[in-house]
Amino acid sequence: MNDSGKLELFFSFQEFILLLSISKYAYIMSKMNRKNPDLNIDKIVSKYRPLVSFRVKKSISSYSPDWEDIVNEIMVNVVEKLLKGEFRGDSSIGTFIFTITSRRIIDYIREKSKVLKHVPEPDPFPSPFDYFETKEKA
Repeated sequence: MNDSGKLELFFSFQEFILLLSISKYAYIMSKMNRKNPDLNIDKIVSKYRPLVSFRVKKSISSYSPDWEDIVNEIMVNVVEKLLKGEFRGDSSIGTFIFTITSRRIIDYIREKSKVLKHVPEPDPFPSPFDYFETKEKA
């Protein structure tokens, strides 16, 4: 609190995103429970998130800073598709999530390969022989 008695809130960008994702998750959960009480999103997310994380890390490298974002996008996509009723139940929920994960990984790799095509090539290193030839001529 400052001198005037007003409460000042300072959020970092990460805290702000976390608050937004929590509120979005709560909204989705309330909507999901009303629409289809048989599917429990908490159980699905807690069971399959580690598996999705492992698959993404193995596919694009755990050293890439983007893997957590991709996992979050996949899980949000899964929940949204479940809410829309796109999961028909012809296969298991694991197969459904695995398919979404595989397609998102492929999309990420395509994005990165497009970006890398437009990166200019660095200048080649000069030959050590050229260095000595110019030194001898001088």
